[in-house]
Amino acid sequence: MKIIVGFNKNDRMTVSELYANAFNNKFKNIIGDKDIASSILAEGLNPKYCLSAYQDENLMGVAGLCLGKNCLINIKLSTIIKNLGLFKGIYTAILASIIFKSKDIPADELLLDAIAVQEKYRGQGIGSKLLEELFKWSKTKGYKAVHLEVVDENPKAKSLYERLGFIEISYEKTPNFINKLIEVNGITHMRKEL
Repeated sequence: MKIIVGFNKNDRMTVSELYANAFNNKFKNIIGDKDIASSILAEGLNPKYCLSAYQDENLMGVAGLCLGKNCLINIKLSTIIKNLGLFKGIYTAILASIIFKSKDIPADELLLDAIAVQEKYRGQGIGSKLLEELFKWSKTKGYKAVHLEVVDENPKAKSLYERLGFIEISYEKTPNFINKLIEVNGITHMRKEL
């Protein structure tokens, strides 16, 4: 297995489909169709802000990062409108800005925005290896800590993060209207010193 910064240019749709599948609950009631979600995500991907795991030429998983306001996924309003139409696009963009609000992280720390592993590679330690490589990469770039958020509905991920040294720094209950849209009861904010 090889882990690289970015992803191969031919894998843009694969990365977007991987994220659309992994986070379908978050997207299905906001965007609807998974293919449309993939198209929107594909246009907003910035490969400079991720680490990707490969076996030969096969993408196994991706860890998306936010460094300040720069993230793996940065979707423009025009992209949403192009894919959903004017009124649904504006409505979706407003909802997304409320639900996926940007996080204020100190400049010397980074945010692990999301990690997703192809279904056929799950349970093989790919997520752990991506995170270990992320820690090494972050240190070489001078970052002092990594932040992340994990939803209540993903206890396996939370256990993995705890095993790797993340500690809970806060918890927020999801407001009912957001819970109904993305089926998330609450979010644990975690941090790991490097």
